Amino acid sequence: MIEKIFDLKTVAIGHFVSRSGTIFIHSLLDNHPEVITVPATIDIAHLLVDKKLSAQEYYEIFEKYNPKFFDTSKFTQKDKHNSKLWDLGENKNEKIITNKSDFKNYFFQILKNKNINPENILKTIYLSYSLCHNKDINKGKIFLFHPHEKKITLRFNKFFKKTRYIIPVRNPIKVYESIINQVKITTKVRGEHYYPSGQLIESALDIDDFYKNNLDMYFIKMEDFNKNLEEEVIKLSKYLDIKYQSTMLESTFGGLKYWGNNASKANKDFKRIIHNEFSELPRNDLIFLNLINKEYLRTLHYEQIRIKFIEKILIPFILFRPLKDEIEFLKKINLRDFAIYVKYLSYYLPKRIYLIYIIIKNKFSKRYRYLKEKINYKNS
Repeated sequence: MIEKIFDLKTVAIGHFVSRSGTIFIHSLLDNHPEVITVPATIDIAHLLVDKKLSAQEYYEIFEKYNPKFFDTSKFTQKDKHNSKLWDLGENKNEKIITNKSDFKNYFFQILKNKNINPENILKTIYLSYSLCHNKDINKGKIFLFHPHEKKITLRFNKFFKKTRYIIPVRNPIKVYESIINQVKITTKVRGEHYYPSGQLIESALDIDDFYKNNLDMYFIKMEDFNKNLEEEVIKLSKYLDIKYQSTMLESTFGGLKYWGNNASKANKDFKRIIHNEFSELPRNDLIFLNLINKEYLRTLHYEQIRIKFIEKILIPFILFRPLKDEIEFLKKINLRDFAIYVKYLSYYLPKRIYLIYIIIKNKFSKRYRYLKEKINYKNS
């Protein structure tokens, strides 16, 4: 039976910019009996390699970069890929424990007489986790992976050629502010220096790299999920060819209630607070973000900023003027952290010029026609 399971369809959740709702989508699918997956995100970057490695070497790499995978209560905000998995259950005091000895036994047993490559290694990790938690893998219809970041998604695609990709899309202006809030809190907790990137280039390029690499994409407009959760989940079930069930309306990992990955507060109702609670950005920031995301906003029918005549004249100045977050960063300059400010200033002008190039290029990009067709097809 294991051989047949290895032939199941593969689906992956990916994003082109952070804070777009990928973990939320994953949490709705996590507890489905026909879905083989692991909770939230794990570090798979070091497993997606072209060099020849043994099963033992792959296992050691997995354990090295995912040391808290076997006990989610050990995660803290300082950890990468933590997804707040220590905050589970109705009373937020439960955790997911995976027996390491059993996991390891399943891992090497499944890989017997199989080709040792990144695809089989990842499938084996997911199957081993499922078996440790008494999941009936024979009911499985899809593997659900979560490479998460754009670069890792593109690397993942080199090994998983026939994968379907779920790509959440969300108002980029709201995403920008959410990224800033999340990163400020996370860097403070980790004792790191805050750097105001805001993922502006990633946002302006949106699905460009995915489109160029011919990913088979299914787009989820997160605002639609916020308004019509059941309707949108039913559509997703049909796309994935899995049976719709009401449990898909609840966020869970490991069968335990999931409270979200917002570093700033504990969510009382994860599925309803994802998109709406944002303070208003300064006018200059709103115009700037509107300009770099203009085609994306238009294609997905997001409200655009009405730019006044005088503001149109001042567009060159607006595009080169620092954003509020950047100004606040520069005001805190001190000699002790001088190197990070030098780095910021040396990249500032080239990044702004590149953004202007992207703005011009986006006007003629075929990917927006593709995006519109895909969104309309899904909604029809």
